Amino acid sequence: MSKLQTLKNFPLNARGRMIKERGGTVENIRNPKGGKIHYTSEAYANPETFPADRKKAINQQKVYGKIWGWMDKYNKRFTTTMKGHQVEHPQSKYDFHMQEGHAKSEQEQQDMGHDIPNLVITSAKTNKEKGIKSMAEWTPNFNKEWFVKHIEKINLKHGGSVSPESAQVFKSITGRDIKTKVKQPAYKTYLCQDCHTPSK
Repeated sequence: MSKLQTLKNFPLNARGRMIKERGGTVENIRNPKGGKIHYTSEAYANPETFPADRKKAINQQKVYGKIWGWMDKYNKRFTTTMKGHQVEHPQSKYDFHMQEGHAKSEQEQQDMGHDIPNLVITSAKTNKEKGIKSMAEWTPNFNKEWFVKHIEKINLKHGGSVSPESAQVFKSITGRDIKTKVKQPAYKTYLCQDCHTPSK
């Protein structure tokens, strides 16, 4: 399924992203409750205020001792410079959006995207590799249990959910069921056909 076909010719692809050549815009992908299946990074990380939160996360995670720097939680590696490293969301904004965030208010989306505990430092290479993936699609080589439990914690805090596949990964790593809601992501449901205003 390369493109998500709907009764209303809704302009999204199979992963819930706008198909611009079919006229998709942020404005025309809103349902009566104000939610939108289409994901935009700006909905979760205000480009005007996020740099300050990024800086706060960097300062909070700095480790002081004989040498100072940061611990890359994904690679179990200590770095004394931010060069080649980035601030990353363990619970990806995109995955949160498709699992529950599309139905959240703009303020709730911003609260999740700017949540300092959900910002960690990792290498730019690892950040690119992880991207928007869910825990069903990606887990780090190190600290797997911390990673999946962290995603559980963030979702409980912000009222999120995980896919059945992610729930299985969580149980295989921790040995217990996840405490969050388990449901299919929005792009696999009929949400876009039934609840959203079609593109004109």
